[in-house]
Amino acid sequence: MSKSITTTTAKELGLSGVKKSLIVVQPTISIRDALEVMSRNGITSLPMYSHSSTQITSIVNLFDILIHLVKGSETASFDQEEFAKLAEPLENVLGLDGDMESYRVFKSYDTDDLIDTLQAFASGIHRSLVVDNMDVSPPWLLTQTDILRYVYQHPESLQPLGIDVKKSIGELQVLPPSASVVTASPDELAVNVYKKMGNLKVAGVPIVDENNKIISDLSIEDLPSADLTKPNNLALPCLKFLEELGKSKSLTVPKDITLNDLMQSLLTQRAHRAWIVSPENTLDGVISMSDIISYICRQHQAQVHN
Repeated sequence: MSKSITTTTAKELGLSGVKKSLIVVQPTISIRDALEVMSRNGITSLPMYSHSSTQITSIVNLFDILIHLVKGSETASFDQEEFAKLAEPLENVLGLDGDMESYRVFKSYDTDDLIDTLQAFASGIHRSLVVDNMDVSPPWLLTQTDILRYVYQHPESLQPLGIDVKKSIGELQVLPPSASVVTASPDELAVNVYKKMGNLKVAGVPIVDENNKIISDLSIEDLPSADLTKPNNLALPCLKFLEELGKSKSLTVPKDITLNDLMQSLLTQRAHRAWIVSPENTLDGVISMSDIISYICRQHQAQVHN
């Protein structure tokens, strides 16, 4: 029988040496300089050393930075307050919110089975710091996308879990329990939508018209295209904000899409979630990479208890 993704190791994914070299910064670097480092290297998160050693203690992503920049601002038009925050040390972004990903650096050895990492990803963590068990190769970041790409390319790694990728996500019961999806209207200001996302701890919000039909979506993944050193851009209506970024329409899928086709769509469009729509294109729900990984974990637990 093929090896399950849950008992596969990070080393067996074949990504060590393929992933970009890990860029780590001091906690005292300014937010503005940190944004420059991220933009220059095409990355969306920055690991930070501790003050006293070269141990990586935190990871800050663009959404963390954005929420810090707009925190406390009640006006649509930004003044110099946000620009002043850009001079603050990056460690200020961490704040005191223990639920923020920056406070949840997940580490594992490259020889560990992936199940613990998958369970962390299922809980909402998006990246894991992988450390060489022999301390030969430098650490690297494993992401949800890496996992999804591997199982898409190696569907046999799902077979021991009883997962047939040719079945629909409804038939497999991949979909999370029904819950209302937070939406935004086209004329809501981008900053207010991002604040809403920060408060509710959601990574993406669909923009819908008066008939609940999806026009686009605003997500964390849009942030690399935005210049956060110019907060005034966030004062635009969210649809206009996305137009300025040159974003195309969001990824929508029918409820009867197969798991294979869903993974292919997510990977091809570099999306972290798909909006489920009816034949009339009205919003029916959302499914994310975290949901798929959570389903894999549930199937693993079912196998363990059988």
